[in-house]
Amino acid sequence: MTKALPPPGPPPTLREAVRMLGRLGGHLGRKGDGEPGVTVLWRGWMWLYESVEMRVALQVAGWVPPG
Repeated sequence: MTKALPPPGPPPTLREAVRMLGRLGGHLGRKGDGEPGVTVLWRGWMWLYESVEMRVALQVAGWVPPG
């Protein structure tokens, strides 16, 4: 018998999600930097997308257990 996982916390706000993507794309998030721009968000999105694709490929190949 497995234990049930606790429910996840509340989802991030849109602003938090944009800043998370910005960090993946190289945005430093310093006090005077402002919000991440389109190019930085695109870089962050591509990094996230490629990471997920790599994880899926490794799972299919049997190198990483599912989950």
